[in-house]
Amino acid sequence: MDEYDKNNLKKVNNKLFRYVDDLPIVTKMYEDELKSYVDEQNSLKGTIKFTHEFEENNQLNYLNTTLTWNTTEKRIDIKWYRKDTGSNRLLHYESGHHKSVKINIIKNMTNRIIDTTRNNIQQKDDLNKLSGILIKSKYRKYFIDDTIMTCLKQVNNNIIPTTNTIQTFKNSKNDMEYILSLPYVNGMKVLKRKFEKLNNKLDFSYPKKLNSLVTSTIKPPSKAVVYQIECECGSIYNGETKVGLTNRSKQHDSIIEKDDENSSSEMVQHHRQNLSQCMLNPNLSFMIDSDADYRKRRIKEVIYSVINNSINKHDNIDNTWNNILHKESIKIRQHIKFKKKINTLKQTE
Repeated sequence: MDEYDKNNLKKVNNKLFRYVDDLPIVTKMYEDELKSYVDEQNSLKGTIKFTHEFEENNQLNYLNTTLTWNTTEKRIDIKWYRKDTGSNRLLHYESGHHKSVKINIIKNMTNRIIDTTRNNIQQKDDLNKLSGILIKSKYRKYFIDDTIMTCLKQVNNNIIPTTNTIQTFKNSKNDMEYILSLPYVNGMKVLKRKFEKLNNKLDFSYPKKLNSLVTSTIKPPSKAVVYQIECECGSIYNGETKVGLTNRSKQHDSIIEKDDENSSSEMVQHHRQNLSQCMLNPNLSFMIDSDADYRKRRIKEVIYSVINNSINKHDNIDNTWNNILHKESIKIRQHIKFKKKINTLKQTE
């Protein structure tokens, strides 16, 4: 982006700022000129592509702020921004968290607003908005006002942690005999005070968070697998694929159905050598391992093929590995048996 900025954004750049790949730009261009310029940049060869938003009513939203063009004082005013789609809810006051957590939420949000703008009118407007969000989450009005006022006083008095304060905290922490962490429930603050009298520190943890109880992302099963097909005569075919077992089985079926005597398929040759007295059925294939990395998947195919004395062609493995494979062969066969059992259960459901 730095290189792109130097070489390609000179024309538009009266004043440019950047956070990662988000660019607020002060420019003399009108909206149609800017749109043409963006289209021109996107037509250049390269992977960087742009979208753009133009100010409306002298305002533009950028990250978590609203930039307002102050035409009177010839400057940009900055204030806190909440998306229209935002839920406007924070941690519920009646949730099972220690009071210090709720205080810190108010303090952090208040300090963010204070740091965003020093304009008193905008600050007041944003803090009233924050107060409304907290009230929706059942925070008491007096509790909100007291915490916000504490933050404002600290800023007005320029109260910041000094080196001595930090050193005192470190010393007090080192003086603690034990530091413990326990799941928080109501009433734990009594235990905390008793621990402190014994010169011990008690911190609270919250193990049952929502993301620990539900799956945050549901990933589809990997299509890059190592699989096994067993013949009626006891022979085994091991293979690997990146297209998924279902598609690979269909490919095997199609080749077997053609029954070409010149086919390079080991399955077809196996059937012809045994005069079609036995059958490798691709529809009964089952996954025994998976790996998105092609090289690792090929190595796994070799290991399973060597263990099973598979009929498929596979890469060679160095003889120094033979002792290890022999030693681990029982575990590997148990793993295959387990995978086969799972596949059987799925088919009977």
